[in-house]
Amino acid sequence: MKFLKEDFSLTLISAFIAGIMTATIFDGIPKALWFNAAITLITLSILSILFKKNTIFCLLLTLTVFISGAAHLRAYMDKPLPANHIFNYADGKTHIIEGVVSAPVKRTGVDKTDIIISIDKLSYEGQNVDATGKLLVRTKGLLRDIRYGDLLVFRGKISRPRNFLNPGAFDYVRYLNSKGIYATSGIYRDKKIISIE
Repeated sequence: MKFLKEDFSLTLISAFIAGIMTATIFDGIPKALWFNAAITLITLSILSILFKKNTIFCLLLTLTVFISGAAHLRAYMDKPLPANHIFNYADGKTHIIEGVVSAPVKRTGVDKTDIIISIDKLSYEGQNVDATGKLLVRTKGLLRDIRYGDLLVFRGKISRPRNFLNPGAFDYVRYLNSKGIYATSGIYRDKKIISIE
């Protein structure tokens, strides 16, 4: 549209980013509310074009993009997990877990590493089940070399990540969720590893 300034696209991009940031701060607002607000603003924007209210249209379009950014983040963060997702098996019990190392292994200390694996199978209540999802595995003191792409089979407890209870502390759970990680485990002795291929 000719009446829109060339630098207006920067305003819209900024509004979208601001919407995403707002949704991270106010994560208690349900995604349905964000979507309803976006639909309402789109309707008002169309009406403002029909009545040739260009300034109002620009304002409504900016608000629509802002709300769309928030709705986009909430839709991503609140997507339902499948029934066989590793999150549903995070009961704190020891299981045999099988998966492929799906990211470069990250050193977090002298003898500590973080490994992200994509789950293929696990033993649950005495049965082997096909599972899915990413699992963050914390290791300490391992002598074996584990690399990206390795098929790893080990014994470990599956837990759901938790935040520290300090007010204003870093939201660790949300950080992991944004990376598609909803469960954690640990390997603290080599004998817990069954095989690496």
